Amino acid sequence: MTLIAGVICQDGVVVGADSITTISTDIEQQVSDKITIAEDNVIIACSGNAGLSQLIKDELRGRWHEIQLLRSTSEVRNAISEAMYSQIELAAKRARSAGNSPAKCETLVALPVSHRPTLLHFSPVADSWEIGSELAFISIGSGSRQADPFLAFIKRILWGGAAPCSTRLATFGILWTLQHVSTVNAGLGVGGPPRIAALANQGGSWNAEMLTEGRLGEHRLAIAQAEATLQNFAGRGGPSQSF
Repeated sequence: MTLIAGVICQDGVVVGADSITTISTDIEQQVSDKITIAEDNVIIACSGNAGLSQLIKDELRGRWHEIQLLRSTSEVRNAISEAMYSQIELAAKRARSAGNSPAKCETLVALPVSHRPTLLHFSPVADSWEIGSELAFISIGSGSRQADPFLAFIKRILWGGAAPCSTRLATFGILWTLQHVSTVNAGLGVGGPPRIAALANQGGSWNAEMLTEGRLGEHRLAIAQAEATLQNFAGRGGPSQSF
């Protein structure tokens, strides 16, 4: 069970995830590896079968010296798809030979392509889709049905209906979404301390980093203030009572 969300910004990309995983059928444990930073400027986040996710991440790390030399988004997308599918195909063959259903995994990859921040989504069969500034966000995992409407609300109210101008605004939106879904998830298995990574241009070079609890704490305070403002609005009677 998982919720992973990615937001493309004018100045970078932010990817966040919960930290609960399901072992066997009903045992939940906290993990910290749903998001991986590779080569200092690539964020990889997987939802689905944990074993296949690890194989995909390892395969991408092993091929990254080739992928990073590519200059167009289409070339990068195809190279990542081929690397991922090599592991997906092997896993499917093993599952068929054992009479089992094939493992499935969805993946988000954030990276710079030709000095431009890029957010890519890969389906369970490694088909790719670039998340553009008009869409701005994507979520995957069991919590996505609850996350998407909330992210759409944040996009409309806080981001002006398009990609946010900064990774700071994106982090605020993703953290608020993770907290919201963790609170109301109705048994989807989404929870645990949120993990958030940001890709940003620092001094002319792109770097990815996991945000510390100290930095997330600032956003938690801002979220609490936003929720208090809404509660106060309701406490004052909300809209005019004249109708």
